[in-house]
Amino acid sequence: MKKLFDWLSGTSAQQPVENKRVDYPIDDDIHKHLDGWRGSEALNRILTEVRDAFISYKANSSQHEHIDFMTGSHNHGFILDVQREFWNANDCEALLLYWKTLLQEEAYINSMSDIRYQSQQKQQEIIYRHYMKPSKRKLSPGNQRFGNIELVYKQIQDQPFYLKCQVNAYQDASYDPPEDFGQLVFLMTEQA
Repeated sequence: MKKLFDWLSGTSAQQPVENKRVDYPIDDDIHKHLDGWRGSEALNRILTEVRDAFISYKANSSQHEHIDFMTGSHNHGFILDVQREFWNANDCEALLLYWKTLLQEEAYINSMSDIRYQSQQKQQEIIYRHYMKPSKRKLSPGNQRFGNIELVYKQIQDQPFYLKCQVNAYQDASYDPPEDFGQLVFLMTEQA
């Protein structure tokens, strides 16, 4: 990591490795942060804001100032801009962990968690990701629930940039149609 920061600061000519991926073990400090944050007014305010923004988006198709909703025939999602209130990295990772935990309680398994390091125009990007799939062992065959869910937290230059939730539903006829994306939003925004 020192080589990367030396390159970014201009003290080294060696460029960082592009698209390096490593496993994403969640640090004990993030678990402790979430435990202390759970039930707090700050976390509940964030969850309420996402829920209210989705309700407003569905009612009149207007995007929230800091939350963008994505809709397609087989994929849905939202991007939460976390730069605006100067979130810290621990809050972002804790919210990602909170959502991952909720999904695991809903018969989702963590298919993959990784961190990707990449550089863009001499800026270091770090992408933390959990890729969640519905467990066939816990759901009936063909029930995809919401589809595969990707939870992402992106940093640029060590500063939180966005949190994203993206759902991709199977297009295979052997799978039941997915539950409405709104149900997932309401699940993810339950008061902590």
